[in-house]
Amino acid sequence: MEFPAWRVIARKAAIMHELVHVFFPNGNRFLAEGLAVYLQAAIGGNPAFPNFGKPLHENTRERFEEMAPALSRGDKQGLEHIQLTELDAIATPSPLTLRVGHDVYGEEPRGQAFIYPIAGSFVQFLVETRGMDMFRALYLQTPLVPHTQNAGSPERWMDVYNVPFNDLENEWKAMIADGFPASPSREAPADRMPV
Repeated sequence: MEFPAWRVIARKAAIMHELVHVFFPNGNRFLAEGLAVYLQAAIGGNPAFPNFGKPLHENTRERFEEMAPALSRGDKQGLEHIQLTELDAIATPSPLTLRVGHDVYGEEPRGQAFIYPIAGSFVQFLVETRGMDMFRALYLQTPLVPHTQNAGSPERWMDVYNVPFNDLENEWKAMIADGFPASPSREAPADRMPV
């Protein structure tokens, strides 16, 4: 791991994020980045990219309002253009890319600033509403295997959560659109690693 010296001095280096990638790699890039962002925010100890200390759900709401401007006027229909199934189909190490209408958010800094908090917010939602044990079961279904790219079967969501991915996504989007607690209602215990 390498961090720019100025970022370390400013205490804005995402050290926990990068350690998650080292100790808990995953073949699904969406889950890998989501867990890394979530744990950096929950137990990282310092504000770092991509949310710099702002609660993930709040940050995601702001990103959604930029991606689907009608949401800021109370129109939730624009959220149907944001499809997480695209992200769930991306295998590590391919970059996370999300198409929303004519806009593409990718691996460039602007795209990362939009996509990574979304991934972290979704993982936070899964952990807080369904528990760490179920998330761990899902995470273990897409191990990172050298020289292989496999983001996992869409059926694994049904296998673990007993509902299709789209149902979880819609529940999460409704929570983001309707409001949410400013801070997590419960955090993952710092003494229990998630996987």
